[in-house]
Amino acid sequence: MLAQSGTLILEVTPNDAFIHIVGKKHEGSDTLELASGWHRIEVWKAGHDYQRDSIQVKLDEPYTYALDLPLSELYQAHLQELREYQVIKHGTRFVVPAAYVGWMTFQGMGYVRSNQATERAYSQALEWADLQSTSVVSEEIQAVEAIYEFEKELYNIQRASFERRQNTLVTAGIMGGLAVVALEYLSFRLDAPEYNEVPRLTFSGGVGGQGIALHYTLHR
Repeated sequence: MLAQSGTLILEVTPNDAFIHIVGKKHEGSDTLELASGWHRIEVWKAGHDYQRDSIQVKLDEPYTYALDLPLSELYQAHLQELREYQVIKHGTRFVVPAAYVGWMTFQGMGYVRSNQATERAYSQALEWADLQSTSVVSEEIQAVEAIYEFEKELYNIQRASFERRQNTLVTAGIMGGLAVVALEYLSFRLDAPEYNEVPRLTFSGGVGGQGIALHYTLHR
């Protein structure tokens, strides 16, 4: 034990942060014996703020240095950029195709309903055409003809609607499919944002405990 010394207990988060105590050479440890008096301590970890404090170690009186090293603004901005990248990437890769499939399913159901309505109108028009051919009384013929013309016009309207929906479905399906393929291709080509930071502290030599080392370099 050092003469005229005190005990320093380190409680630093994150626990792998680099810690340097000026003038103190030692292997890594969370509990240190330091000469009594004032010491300068420097703490840093990539993605976190650099912290420098002065601490006073008193004779035979343990001193606990507790620090929760905050994330740096630069790294927080990177995390936000990374979250946005994940939203875009996953949205493009999964949400867009799912929306396309859902939309095509909805349009397909409408196509089926339109086709069924057209077939019903056609069947009804044929039924009234048969009645028209079998009617013998002039009043009946006139009544059946009127209904037949109405049913025929209804069929024409249904047929036109069905053909429009059919053309829309085919065109949108092809264009939408090409758009989905293009977006999927771009999502795989999209690079994740990188985080680059100039280190504030670098170490060489023995490292242990809270990341304390024998030698260090402070980058201003």
